[in-house]
Amino acid sequence: MDINIVTPESVIDPWPLLEEVRAAGPVVRSEPMGGAWLVSSYEHCREVLMDYKHFSNTVFASTDFGPWFEGTDTMVHTDPPDHTRLRSMVQKVFTYRSVQRLEPRIHQIIEELLSAPEFVDGMESGEPVDVLGQFTSALPTTVIAELLGIPSSDRKLFYRWAESMMRCILADPRLVPQEHIDAAVVSGREMLEYLQAEIAQRRRSGATEDLIGRLVEENAGGSLSDKELAATCVTLLVAGSDTTTSTTTTMLSHLARHTDQRDRLIADPGLTGSGVDETLRYDPTARVNFRKVLGEVELGGQRLSDGDIVWILVIAANRDPARFERPDQYDVGRSPNQHLTFGQGPHLCLGSQLARMEVRNAVNAFLARWPRYEVVDRQPSAAYAALTWETFSVAAGK
Repeated sequence: MDINIVTPESVIDPWPLLEEVRAAGPVVRSEPMGGAWLVSSYEHCREVLMDYKHFSNTVFASTDFGPWFEGTDTMVHTDPPDHTRLRSMVQKVFTYRSVQRLEPRIHQIIEELLSAPEFVDGMESGEPVDVLGQFTSALPTTVIAELLGIPSSDRKLFYRWAESMMRCILADPRLVPQEHIDAAVVSGREMLEYLQAEIAQRRRSGATEDLIGRLVEENAGGSLSDKELAATCVTLLVAGSDTTTSTTTTMLSHLARHTDQRDRLIADPGLTGSGVDETLRYDPTARVNFRKVLGEVELGGQRLSDGDIVWILVIAANRDPARFERPDQYDVGRSPNQHLTFGQGPHLCLGSQLARMEVRNAVNAFLARWPRYEVVDRQPSAAYAALTWETFSVAAGK
């Protein structure tokens, strides 16, 4: 197939090219993309995600996810049993019951952010307000930083590091300015060094009241190195912040465009939970997953060879008409809604419940204050594989 889906235009509007891919078949080979296989159907995307024995998540080195890892293994780019070893350290923190205990504090953080004088004054003046910088990115970064036990005096460092790194996660280098990449490398390495120092401090003190302390305690047998522990914390920060920031921003963007759906949530805030999942389906944060073929395997009538690269087009699978009725319609009440944005199988997103909770509470609180807001400026980043935002500003509206 003579098509390249990674272009500056397709970052902004991916749908026309994805329709061409879908029309060509559920599994097609793209010569302009180095012979990568593009998987667009829900059925076959899910099959690849579930089958780690034939489709390896080690497709990229750690440096492709961020040079700051410098070869250190993380959950993001390993297969079982290494993935299981790394994931098991933090899995207990993200159980449904554990996440529920965080909700009161999440409410409090949202109130603090939306009640900040500079935020309120800006909205009440009718002038554009940087909702991305002052709210949708600040919320998850604060939550993850508190979970890790980062002192409040150092939170601004984490905001800066996370913002810099998220701008470049899985971005096509051809679409990202070099200064952004350089800044992300520096930020990642500074964060890794900072977290290694925090780990050493917890080991000396024996404190276990935060996630870093619990990780040190769980790792008493030394199954993970300090660098792996630190890289795990970086992964949690970047993945947790990125997904929640992007989904909250994207949902506010779509509600401003689909005012009928916004009116439904204003009338019935109980629908916001399903609205979050609809946003994740309709315009997913994780647009693409990647795998490397192990051995010879058949997929969608095609024969894939050892070492072939597979692009799991979550963004296409989530609008597969064979799976979803009216797939191109944004419906905040859609149910059931088993989208693939959080993955499937062993790599199912560890923080999915926390992300859903944060977005649901953030959107409800924002709508309660400014139900008729208008978007003044919105600019997605140049990353193709993940939907992130450069700017997102709103005015209160009338």
